[in-house]
Amino acid sequence: LHLSLRRQRHMCIRDREAAENIILQHPEVNLWLCYNGVTAQGTAEAVMTSNAIEDVSKVGVFDVDCSTDIAEQILASANNESVLRGAVSTGSLNDFANLPCDVIEIWMRGEAVTATWSLTPFTVDVSSAEEFIVEYGE
Repeated sequence: LHLSLRRQRHMCIRDREAAENIILQHPEVNLWLCYNGVTAQGTAEAVMTSNAIEDVSKVGVFDVDCSTDIAEQILASANNESVLRGAVSTGSLNDFANLPCDVIEIWMRGEAVTATWSLTPFTVDVSSAEEFIVEYGE
């Protein structure tokens, strides 16, 4: 595997192991808020494979970073084949990549950076996951 893919997989395993430890101590936890897709995927794997959770239909993992992989898992949650129930995306990687470039361009012109940028969030759930995949898919 490419180094970045190996690193991402390692982080997913690490996050899954952390979630497994929480589940063992607190199997009653049924809401997980994750700060990125790797953490969400690791947490979802831990929940789905845990013997401590009796009914996965009552568990939801939510993500603040969406990808087409996450959107596909959200679609699968309609049949409880996944516990990834939703995510909020603020756009594509290009949206984020352009922000620093815009700021640097302003600095290079010798101007003060006074503008603020806001990205429009896109909420991804079972009803909008296919739309997200079409919009942001590779």
